[in-house]
Amino acid sequence: MIGFDAKRAFNNHSGLGNYSRDHLRLCHSHFPEVPLCLFTPTKKADYANFASDWERTEVVMPQRGFGKISPSWWRSFGMLSELRRRDVDVFHGMSASLPSGIGRWNGKKVVTIHDLIFEKFPRWYKRADRIIHRRKVQHAVAVADVIVAISQETADDLVRFYQVKTDKIRVIYQSCHPAFRIVSSINVGSLPEAYALYVGTIEERKHLKELLEAVAVSDLPLVVVGRKTAYFKQIGERFEALERQGKVVYIQPDMSGLAEVMRNAHFVCYPSQSEGFGIPMVEAMFSGVPVLAGNSPCLREVSGDAAIYVNPLDVDAMTEAYQRLANDATLRAQMAEIARSRREMFTPEYLAVQWRAVYGV
Repeated sequence: MIGFDAKRAFNNHSGLGNYSRDHLRLCHSHFPEVPLCLFTPTKKADYANFASDWERTEVVMPQRGFGKISPSWWRSFGMLSELRRRDVDVFHGMSASLPSGIGRWNGKKVVTIHDLIFEKFPRWYKRADRIIHRRKVQHAVAVADVIVAISQETADDLVRFYQVKTDKIRVIYQSCHPAFRIVSSINVGSLPEAYALYVGTIEERKHLKELLEAVAVSDLPLVVVGRKTAYFKQIGERFEALERQGKVVYIQPDMSGLAEVMRNAHFVCYPSQSEGFGIPMVEAMFSGVPVLAGNSPCLREVSGDAAIYVNPLDVDAMTEAYQRLANDATLRAQMAEIARSRREMFTPEYLAVQWRAVYGV
């Protein structure tokens, strides 16, 4: 049996939540002989039924006592006692943490580390959050038998910041939601006839502010999909002005709707300064569209020649790349073909072989 810290799968809408749900789907589909045990302290309504109809799968939550009162305590301490009660052979912390005391547990311990952005760009994080992240990661990499980095950049950062031995690290990429691998037709409402698409949480490191300046001087409007954070206050006035001009459209589709919007985009914009991986890059590959991306090493690692890379702080470079992709249909077609040729390495079938070796099943 494989046990999972599945908190993010049942509670997070983006990033770590998408990774966790996609990974659990992979395990359920490709390891049919292996029972799965999903540990989560809480469930959000949106994901209350996730995995509820899966065979050989048990969802474990705190039922009584202090674990019921304090979900964070249960995840750090109480979950371990539940793990010991079950016939779990492997435990996987999917979001850079492992329970306190698990080092004394005899099963195989696996942890996924997504990024160390909080170490490289501390100004984007509160001091208390940096301390918590650092302690969790340091504990996890110390007690884990196998550390899975989702990109070579993250693997290199683990060596750089925490002196992790390279023979303990495996680099395994991730796939994306099945909606991007299934061609369908869904009505997502009124959109421009032609458009570029921005996907990602609207936060400072993804540089929507600079992208908006490129959109302002282009005839190709931008459709924006992403959760708004406090950073949106910095760009809200500019954003709304471009909305009134018809140059920006903000929508909030579900995953199937997003897949349909992406398939019909001229190109995807992901001008992030730093990532651990960048799922929208893979989503774009399966959608057969090129990407305008930030020049983060891991984004180059994922998309290769299927993207144009710019310094996201350089508005002139961003504008030139946006205009180039907007106006050159031949270039877009060439890059789309490259995208389609690269996506095999991000299929669940390809990744399942690597995960089977990690789990030893």
